[in-house]
Amino acid sequence: QEIFRDVTVTFSLSQHNLIVGDSGIGKSEIALELIKRGHFLIADDAVELYHIGQGIVGRAPEVLRNLLEIRGIGVIDVSKMFGVASVLPKDNVDLNVGYLHVNIRELGWKKMM
Repeated sequence: QEIFRDVTVTFSLSQHNLIVGDSGIGKSEIALELIKRGHFLIADDAVELYHIGQGIVGRAPEVLRNLLEIRGIGVIDVSKMFGVASVLPKDNVDLNVGYLHVNIRELGWKKMM
């Protein structure tokens, strides 16, 4: 079993997402939008990952279970805000999505909007 920091895990009926990125990049905000669209929260900020057979299972540490921290708002209890059916204690992880902070000006790109 390993504990990873700065990650968020969400689940939908078709996909299990591990969202990884630097602190403050917006992982929790993405998770909140996914939850509003019917996904389930497994863990935010830290996730315990372990092998069961050929798969990888993720779960939140007990102290963080059901909690999602949204910058500028604070910590919300997803199970109280969206109902107990919006969270899962643990589940398989199938997809790892990484987010990087990129300064488009440093890359020489122009803002489109």
